[in-house]
Amino acid sequence: MSEVLRELVVSLSLDSDNFTRNLRTINQQIKEAESSFRLAGAGIEKFESTVQGTQSKLSMLGSKLQEQNRAVEQYCRSLVAANQKLTDSSTRQEKMKTSLMAARSELEKSYNSDR
Repeated sequence: MSEVLRELVVSLSLDSDNFTRNLRTINQQIKEAESSFRLAGAGIEKFESTVQGTQSKLSMLGSKLQEQNRAVEQYCRSLVAANQKLTDSSTRQEKMKTSLMAARSELEKSYNSDR
């Protein structure tokens, strides 16, 4: 049983590392989109109220939305995977419990028949 738990812990930590890395990349891409917007308007007075500024902001917000949707998808995939691992672990635990109960019963029968 400890081997099963060890495998689960290792698997979850690896998934967590990939998840964290992916979200870090997504957040970095969002920051880059915001930076590009600020650079586009650098030196232009009231850039946000110009047509070009509005188009740049729209483009930046579209990129941001796209990256945030990727983050949500990543969260959803992680949640589904975690739920599946929980279900698998629960099933495995129930099988082990049943096996333990059967072994205990056999031991008690063996012990009682020796008396």
